[in-house]
Amino acid sequence: RRQHHAPHFVEAVLKIKTVEYVHILEEALFPCMDEKFGLDNVVLIQDSAPCHGSKTTQTLLARKVPNFVKAQNWP
Repeated sequence: RRQHHAPHFVEAVLKIKTVEYVHILEEALFPCMDEKFGLDNVVLIQDSAPCHGSKTTQTLLARKVPNFVKAQNWP
C-alpha cells in the first residue's frame, strides 16, 4: 500500500529555524522523496536561507541524500 504525504507549505514571510526545517525534512520531504524516487536518485539544492546552510542541516543532508548540493557549491 502506498503512503501519501501531504504537501508541506511555509509562508514566504516566515523565517524557519533549523530545528523546524530539519523536522520538515525528516517527517515530510525525505519520506516523500524516498517513496517516489529513492533518496539515491534525488538531487537536492536549496537557496541561501539560514536554515538551509546550517551545519545541522548540511550534516543531515550529507547523511541522508547522497546527491545533495552542499552550501559551498551553491550557485
